[in-house]
Amino acid sequence: MKQIIILILLIFKLFSLSHAETAQDKSIGLALSGGGARALAHIGVLKVIDEYGINIDYISGTSLGAFIGALYSTGWSAQQIEDLIINYDWAQIADDSIARNDLYIGEKRWKDYHNVSLNLDDNFKPVLPKGFINGHRLTNVLFSDFYQYSHYLDFNKLPIPFTAISTDLLSGELIIHDSGYLHEAIRASLTVPSIMAPFSVNDRLLIDGGVKMNFPSPIISQMGAHTVIGVKVTSDLRKIDQLTSPVTVFDQTLNISSLDQKRQAAMQTDILIIPELNEISSADFNKAKTIIRLGEEAARSKLIHLQSSDYNHRNNTFIQDNSILDDRLSFDQIDVIGNSHLSAAKVREYTKLTVSRPLSKDDILKGVEAAYRTGLFTTIYPVIDIDENNHYTLTLKVQEKNRNRIGFNIRYNEHNDITLGTVLQMKNYFGRNSQLLASLDLGGKREFLIDYVKNYGREWGAYFRLFHYINEHTIYYYDQQRNRTSTSKALETGATLGLGGFIGNTIVV
Repeated sequence: MKQIIILILLIFKLFSLSHAETAQDKSIGLALSGGGARALAHIGVLKVIDEYGINIDYISGTSLGAFIGALYSTGWSAQQIEDLIINYDWAQIADDSIARNDLYIGEKRWKDYHNVSLNLDDNFKPVLPKGFINGHRLTNVLFSDFYQYSHYLDFNKLPIPFTAISTDLLSGELIIHDSGYLHEAIRASLTVPSIMAPFSVNDRLLIDGGVKMNFPSPIISQMGAHTVIGVKVTSDLRKIDQLTSPVTVFDQTLNISSLDQKRQAAMQTDILIIPELNEISSADFNKAKTIIRLGEEAARSKLIHLQSSDYNHRNNTFIQDNSILDDRLSFDQIDVIGNSHLSAAKVREYTKLTVSRPLSKDDILKGVEAAYRTGLFTTIYPVIDIDENNHYTLTLKVQEKNRNRIGFNIRYNEHNDITLGTVLQMKNYFGRNSQLLASLDLGGKREFLIDYVKNYGREWGAYFRLFHYINEHTIYYYDQQRNRTSTSKALETGATLGLGGFIGNTIVV
């Protein structure tokens, strides 16, 4: 009798294990590669996944694939993602410049007028930019898109467990983001080298994950997926007659560097989807609808067999709506990190953000943009933390601009001939929230000028001016018929001292 009971228990255990393994074997992971605009085809694949009712259990993405995958992992439908991205003004997102109308009055008066300028380090050595785009506005757009889940530091607790891929620029190490701040992870993965400045996270300089692993299907397997769906949107190597622009040459360079990895990754997928994107370049964001449609067409035949009810399940539990951030939050404190020459109090003053009232996402972003318009920061963006007592902290992460800058210009007119000029700008050297400007013009016009500006608030301050000039120019004489009759040289020299102030939108001299 005892032996029969043991046999029954063993059969029951084997049945339970078999059932658990069968359930686990139905888990599906989605690997989304990078590829610039070509990665918009992922949206088409996701539309088919939604249409067929296929539940995805794990997602990993690189570059724009990471962005699209993260949106889907936080509960956005494929149609919502399409609506979002179609309406993006990519040119505006990539433009970190500040319009003159948006500058504070303390900056407008001393706006750069030189033709060419260079940043200088604290030893007055030239500093070249690390990219054409700093990505300030992109980072804050990502914060806006992922605001409701911005306090989740474990990406395994998102509605669909998620990882993003980036590359450590200094060590070459592959970085798998499965924790941290979601908008930082996506921002790092989106950092196209040379085009965008490297993004700093936890003292690491990070760039596009596509440099190290553009097709993250091996990561999906490590996350626990039994069935791996891979969407490959990178182009094949082009022939010589197809290398017609810097964009295509750059795209070819990235493809060469990751060719072996992509081949190996493709072999680790159970379902490989390759949209027909041969005529699409990585910069063709204006063809978004076409690219999405091509993604749909490629996915239909590949995913039709997953429509069965066997795959309509989920191993993880969705996060309930009450766990996402409220539209308005009461913060216990507002911290600033990354500042070195500006005080935290001054940064908070520029944003006008305080703990005295609840703040919405729009309030936070407006405050961040207000501080950025001072022209003092390369970037400034928020992160949100919550402790075990449900106390919220808003942290502003800042990167100050170089304190020193030198500019050069060349001008010509018929009165002064050719004039060469240089301007040296030194910020926060002689007191906090101050700047000293010294300009020198030589040639047809000779002039030396010093301005010292001190800000006492966001929109008011004082300045002292020393204006010394030596101006040698030609005087032309004409007769009554406006014919030139003679010329003479005139030499003027002098100096002016001035003390003034500015407040609001008016300069008071």
